[in-house]
Amino acid sequence: MGNEVFEGFNDNDYKGNAKSIFLKLIKTLLIIGILGLVAFIVYNKFYSPQSIFKNTIVSLQDELHNTIDKIKTNGFRFETEISLNDKTDLFEDYSVVINNLSFKMSMGIDVDEEKIDGSLLFKYKNDDLGLIDYSFSNNGLIFDLNDIYDRPIKYNLEESNDNNTIVQDLDELDSYIGELLNSFKNSLDECDYKIEIVNLDGNKVRKYTLVINDNNYRNILNRIVDYLNDRKDFLNTLSKYLDEDISSLIVNENLNDLYENVTISIYVSGVNNYVSQIEGYNGNEKIFSIKYLGDNKIKSSINLGYIKGEVTTMLENGKEYAVGKIYTDDVSVDVVSNELSVDEFKKNIINEDNSINGDELDEETINSILQNLLERDSSKGLYEDLEDIITKYNNNLEDNRS
Repeated sequence: MGNEVFEGFNDNDYKGNAKSIFLKLIKTLLIIGILGLVAFIVYNKFYSPQSIFKNTIVSLQDELHNTIDKIKTNGFRFETEISLNDKTDLFEDYSVVINNLSFKMSMGIDVDEEKIDGSLLFKYKNDDLGLIDYSFSNNGLIFDLNDIYDRPIKYNLEESNDNNTIVQDLDELDSYIGELLNSFKNSLDECDYKIEIVNLDGNKVRKYTLVINDNNYRNILNRIVDYLNDRKDFLNTLSKYLDEDISSLIVNENLNDLYENVTISIYVSGVNNYVSQIEGYNGNEKIFSIKYLGDNKIKSSINLGYIKGEVTTMLENGKEYAVGKIYTDDVSVDVVSNELSVDEFKKNIINEDNSINGDELDEETINSILQNLLERDSSKGLYEDLEDIITKYNNNLEDNRS
């Protein structure tokens, strides 16, 4: 009667259940291990600081490569307006003239014809001073001053060992920047990192910060130098392009004076790691910033110490537009630029048959060109302001003598 509880239960059943439980435990641990391995791989491939920076660099390389491919296939045409604003008395009396001068420049790169064409339109107080068309190719540089001077002016280029086509130059540019980015990407494992959750424009985002400091600076430089030194063909081509022996410069002893205590931060959100902002600091001073505003708009800024710059670029109807400025504490240069379609880009076909070599221009011809420029109706405002400045300057001289 005491064994009724155990009726139907024997050692074989116990062993069978124990084996089943053990197998389930092994399967569970195996699944947890696989999930952990997948999570580790996913984190390191997509969410670790190193992967965030590597993927961002790859995106920059892809963007550069796609832009260069677009130029190689379709050429590139743009128009830019530039004006100067003297915010102080830096140029004293000449500020009146400087602040009213502006010019519009157009440029078109024709890959098939191996030439660059465009025009320069100078303005003073919104009056056109003169239009200059230009064309640059392997044959030289030629200007057409239109109604300012009746003959195109040509300058022959010095003979060069560089026989590259525009396409080859673009490919080399792609290679140069790509390899420099690769050298930095190769050094990312030597950097220190921080991860924070921060508020950016009212949204919580992940902030990944790369830190270059006294502790890792030397190791990072060593990795960059080793990477570049292993690519002799790249260094030789770059040396030829810059007319400088790069291999003698890319040594550790020459790189000690580069920025230290640098931080670069990337702000990302979502499972797809959408990048909303990139910024870099040298100590407490911001040296660059790239912010994605949505609607195909990007705002960028750079700080080179005395000179700073900022630009907002946007993409509309497949064409790029940009508004920005380069400035110091004293002077600002405002820039507005937009990409042109083939139909929008107007170029003047310059007749070289009647051209004159620029080296053959004598003083009388140069004075005649200047005279024609100043005698134009649109130049009267500039001429009168220059006369006032000269008169004021001469009066000051007389006062100082008396």
